[in-house]
Amino acid sequence: MHEAIVALTSTTFAGKRFTRNQLVQIRQTVNACNHLSLRELGYTLCEHLNWVTPGGKHRIQTCLNALEEMQVAGLFRLPEKQARPKKTTQKPIQWSNRTALDSAIDGPLEQFTAITVELITEPDAKARFNEYIDRYHYLGYQRPIGNHLRYFIIGHDDQGERLLGCLLFAFAANALACRDQWLGWSDKQREKHLPLVINNTRFLIFPWVQVKNLASKALSLAANRVADDWLTHHGLHPVLMETFVDTGRFTGTSYKAANWLCIGQSKGQKGSKNTLERNPKAVFVYPLH
Repeated sequence: MHEAIVALTSTTFAGKRFTRNQLVQIRQTVNACNHLSLRELGYTLCEHLNWVTPGGKHRIQTCLNALEEMQVAGLFRLPEKQARPKKTTQKPIQWSNRTALDSAIDGPLEQFTAITVELITEPDAKARFNEYIDRYHYLGYQRPIGNHLRYFIIGHDDQGERLLGCLLFAFAANALACRDQWLGWSDKQREKHLPLVINNTRFLIFPWVQVKNLASKALSLAANRVADDWLTHHGLHPVLMETFVDTGRFTGTSYKAANWLCIGQSKGQKGSKNTLERNPKAVFVYPLH
């Protein structure tokens, strides 16, 4: 057995505990398959270890995170990262009648027999979600990077169902000073635990919907299910949600009413030509565990 494996004080990587025999097998596979790309190597190890989500998908990103941590621990040297082909510009989304302005919905929340947040899995529903976000959210739609989940906010009444809004959760920001300080994270701890933090990157109540307390209700319902959904679809159980609120446009009232905590501000960022500066945003968090 390799001396670095014997010397380990912990065999947990990326939140998964491995046996030392498994680490020996992983080391042998990495050394034997150094001609593969990192992603190909990840798929190979997921197959060997039967490392899949309950839905049967390879836990590829978690596997790659674990491999990076194992390399830092001195177990092996991974293949060099290959340069990815330059991505083409995101195709513009064509707005259609299916996302056109609808009749006004106002009045109290109690007009609905139930409010639900429904996970979107069908391709047509995803395309409709993207169109709504692009059309009515002030930031528009940008293709999420990495793991993410989309939800529709739905109101139920005697007439049926009405779409009321959208929620999108994705990877958390990498380094975020106020969050890392609030959690007490060192740089090493952040690298290890960041996959357990998710970001509410888009939140939209449709402009024709004016229902008091709907936004905070939707956030509370999402908090009750998003961690389990993330575990089912992406193989990790997040423990914290975060979001950024542009206080030049919004006050964060809905997040406060849903018991999110404001813990500070993000730092402003220079624009692509170093001429425009993005305003700092209020950072809100909600513990899931």
